[in-house]
Amino acid sequence: MRKSTVILAMLLALMAGAAQAQTEIGFNGVGGYVGFVMPEDPINSTLGFGARADLGTIINPNIHLAGDVMFWSKGEDEGDYEWSWSQFYISALALYFLGDPNADMKPYVGGGLGLVFGSWESKYTGQYSGYGFGSMDGSDNELCIHLLAGIQKAIGNNLTGFAEAAYILGGFDTLMIRAGAVWGLN
Repeated sequence: MRKSTVILAMLLALMAGAAQAQTEIGFNGVGGYVGFVMPEDPINSTLGFGARADLGTIINPNIHLAGDVMFWSKGEDEGDYEWSWSQFYISALALYFLGDPNADMKPYVGGGLGLVFGSWESKYTGQYSGYGFGSMDGSDNELCIHLLAGIQKAIGNNLTGFAEAAYILGGFDTLMIRAGAVWGLN
């Protein structure tokens, strides 16, 4: 954990220095998305929901900052056992747009850091559930790393759609395919 704290502090210092070099930092747009979430075993795929904020550009017009929150939950039954998992993410992302920053359709790659808050519960519901075979639960939070690639397209004057694949390391390592839109506030 100490190593991840040092890395996070270094990245925040670099981002703060870069932010001073740009005047287009601000709350430029807000939107939402839905995604197909594929967590690591033993959890089967599920749907996730999220929100994204466009926080402007830094250094050059091809590097954008975004704030991202996302939630997914999954429950499963198998015989006399029930399991449930959920994860909530709060993240800061940097997106690098490839090519012309004024193009109608723009591919991008990106990454970011965040926090993931997870919880789980396991419950025995069988015949002997009153004899000490009850339930167990827990929760945890940790640093997560996002890696993503996608494409963004202008849909109207103030609406931009996006589709992306993201891999998140932290909590349950998770692959996501998501699509959504951001409404520009400028």
